[in-house]
Amino acid sequence: MNLKLFGKNAIIYAIGNVTLRASSFLLIPLYTHYLSVEDYGRLETLFVTIWILLIFMGLGMQSSVIRFYKENDDAGEISRLLGSSLTVVGIGIFTFSLVFVLAFGSFFRGLFHREMGGILIILVCFAATAESLTSYFMAIERAKNNARKFASAAVSIAMLVVLLTILFLSLFKQGLPGALTARALGYTAIGSVLAFSVLRHTSFHFSKAKVWEVCTFGFPLIFVASGWFIMDASDRYFLAHFSGMNEVGIYALGYKLTFILLAIVVMPFQLAYGPFVFANMKHPDLKKTISRLFTYLVLTLVIVGYLIVLFSRDAIRLIAPEEFKSAYLVTICVVPVSAFSGIFYWASAQLQIVKKTHYIAIVIIGAALLNLLLNYLLIPRYGWFGAAIATNISFLFASGAVLVMGQINCPVKLEFRRLAIAALVLMILCLSYLSTNSINRILYYGINFMILILIPVMLYFSGFFDLREKQVIRNLFLRRAVEK
Repeated sequence: MNLKLFGKNAIIYAIGNVTLRASSFLLIPLYTHYLSVEDYGRLETLFVTIWILLIFMGLGMQSSVIRFYKENDDAGEISRLLGSSLTVVGIGIFTFSLVFVLAFGSFFRGLFHREMGGILIILVCFAATAESLTSYFMAIERAKNNARKFASAAVSIAMLVVLLTILFLSLFKQGLPGALTARALGYTAIGSVLAFSVLRHTSFHFSKAKVWEVCTFGFPLIFVASGWFIMDASDRYFLAHFSGMNEVGIYALGYKLTFILLAIVVMPFQLAYGPFVFANMKHPDLKKTISRLFTYLVLTLVIVGYLIVLFSRDAIRLIAPEEFKSAYLVTICVVPVSAFSGIFYWASAQLQIVKKTHYIAIVIIGAALLNLLLNYLLIPRYGWFGAAIATNISFLFASGAVLVMGQINCPVKLEFRRLAIAALVLMILCLSYLSTNSINRILYYGINFMILILIPVMLYFSGFFDLREKQVIRNLFLRRAVEK
């Protein structure tokens, strides 16, 4: 069991994921300057629609490939695993594209005017298909622990989508259709390269037994992804209905800033964690190792989440016009959601080890229903703040319940003493922010950075690190001293 490889892969995944997420932020000034606030809200709604289609088109096959790749590769069954899972993906793409066009075509034509609505429907299906297939082939690279190729694909997608968006929005003035076309073409190009790379080295064969295996594991994850979408995005639809597209645009921008925590910490951890765990299920020290990883995940979420809150106000001023200035308040309120997501991903792996993904589905369905109820009750009265409350409560419930179920079915001894120290760090940072938020900006950053610098010292002398970890830290400082 190679923790060094896990750390290396997590860093590589972070580079690819940060670049892909950073492209979203690079696109914000383009979207907000070439689209009205209402059109930006419409674009966010279309992106959410693509997300919905991706959930059903994939049919849980990405997770199935990652879960079963190692054991099928060892058994010489990899061609049947890939051929069967890709067949399921193809069926999902055809079926749900058809359902979307037939069931929601008239709705979109009414929402975006008849001619524009028809074009946008086609582009949404095109973009969702491209992303679904690209994500599938990227999952294969994850399963092979080929973090470099995954990151290269992510960086390439980011660069291509940004360049094409600049072309379609600023040069061709294509508005909403241009933004969707740029995204679809970017994923299509890189997905084609990945598909050629995989198909060149692997033959694909169909197997009914493998279809059953991947479907029984992956299908419950459709409900997980659907419930996750409801918790993460349904508030946009409630806000659009009760508060208008202007509030959707502000809420969406503030929410998007919290994606930094997802991009830097949560997603790289998730991308590296699954393949690492499933490749080492027979190792005697696996549970001890994943317990330690959980502790470091929580501490990292605390520190990076604090940094996002610290810079949120000035970041919004930098990337968006004056009418979006209140979006930083949204960021502050929904940062915990990304942290809860990280805890959820860690805990869900325990249930995936024992192939009980249906438990995850049950929890997420319950959390999604809770979220819908809270959105309905809170958004009409409190607007985006009500949406933030509903989202936090539902994500807290989901992560807590999956953590409990994971401990019941695949118990791991948590490091409660070190987790308590991480909770103390969170309290200190929260007090620092609240007590300095209204003072001069120079003092604000100076005081908070000073406290942030003192946190590692506190951790070192509070007993957070064990003897081996302290030795690693001392060796690191000694090596740097020698180099100087």
